[in-house]
Amino acid sequence: MNTTTNDRAELVADHITSVGTTLHHHHHMEDTHVWPLLEKRCPDDIADIVTLMESQHASVAKYGEEVTEAMAAWRTNFGPATRNALVAALDRLVPALLEHLDTEEERVVPLMEKHIAMDEWNKHVAEGIAEIDPQELMVGFGMAMYEGDEDIIAATVENMPPDVRPVIRDVASKAYAERAKALYGTATPPRSWELV
Repeated sequence: MNTTTNDRAELVADHITSVGTTLHHHHHMEDTHVWPLLEKRCPDDIADIVTLMESQHASVAKYGEEVTEAMAAWRTNFGPATRNALVAALDRLVPALLEHLDTEEERVVPLMEKHIAMDEWNKHVAEGIAEIDPQELMVGFGMAMYEGDEDIIAATVENMPPDVRPVIRDVASKAYAERAKALYGTATPPRSWELV
């Protein structure tokens, strides 16, 4: 492989790693903060769901480890065999993750909205994002803005500190556009639902 191809492969690997790190922090926050609060406040409504969520987290973590291992091999040798192994690992992870996120949105988010106060939620989010590189945080939020539901994004922005609200959309959009341009050759790649 030439230097340009190696650079591109590193960029893709770094992006996958960044998304995986964000996912890990998200699940860790749920495991340590969300489930205990819901188990305390609505035990009859949440018991079976927490068991399901923890099981899905374990599956996602297992497939995530497979991606990490495949990524390490690919970073050592950016060849077809290691690339194909990484693609296969991602192909196992993505369906498990999508199933988990769909279930979480359908069954957990309504309980969170009902039983976890916004100030509590903000505190836990702040603790979680403190561990994420600020640039990667902006790329991640920009990606969420690009892919996500506008009502959810608007509510998220409205919940941010007042001094952040006026600039967050612009900063995050630019951060993601720059990453997308490097990854896909365009700042406006097809959205995930457009690829199905």
